[in-house]
Amino acid sequence: ERNLRIIAKDTSNEDIHSVLDYLSYTKDELYYFMKNDVDRENVQKILDNTDSLVEGVDSILQSMRENFFKEELQYHILKLSKLYMAIHLNFSPSENSKILSEELHTIEKMMQNINRNIYISWHAYKKLFNSEPHYFIPHIIAIAVDDLEESIAQL
Repeated sequence: ERNLRIIAKDTSNEDIHSVLDYLSYTKDELYYFMKNDVDRENVQKILDNTDSLVEGVDSILQSMRENFFKEELQYHILKLSKLYMAIHLNFSPSENSKILSEELHTIEKMMQNINRNIYISWHAYKKLFNSEPHYFIPHIIAIAVDDLEESIAQL
């Protein structure tokens, strides 16, 4: 019960609130069945309710995982943009180039299980960050980053 309240307090997602309402009701039903004598009929209801609890928790975790994934991916894209600017403005270019390469690899791994259109856009934009010779085109980079962020937010 305490955990349900913590989750409810920390989320504004309406779907999660609906699941939490249902889980709270299911939890109360389970408590009622456990207080009374357990017979065959109650055991089946207990099993059904525990299945509902597991499915509800899984639904909440899936929703939270998707939100965190989007935020994490957006964070890495912003970091990539910052590194690009730092390199071209001559702030520790060799060190930042190494970190930029790591960020490209991280984003690449994250993009593999994502919407096909975003994945295609990413491959086009990735060349801007990783091109030889290194052209300094901050306006195009800003547009690419904005486009990726918008696309990710709409997932």
